[in-house]
Amino acid sequence: MKLYGKRPDKKDHLLKIWRYSLGSYDDSKTVEYDNIITIIRTVIVGVNFITCFFIMAGVIRHWS
Repeated sequence: MKLYGKRPDKKDHLLKIWRYSLGSYDDSKTVEYDNIITIIRTVIVGVNFITCFFIMAGVIRHWS
């Protein structure tokens, strides 16, 4: 099978998967805001992971 045009980068492919994993982008009116939405949702997920880490660290620290 021959590919025509630009071959998608692995980074672009992973970014697309990450975008869809954070939530679907179905609205054609918000196409220009997709990158901003991805950044905001990534920050929210990151804050949740950091919070979870500190909660687990506190539980382990006060285990006994």
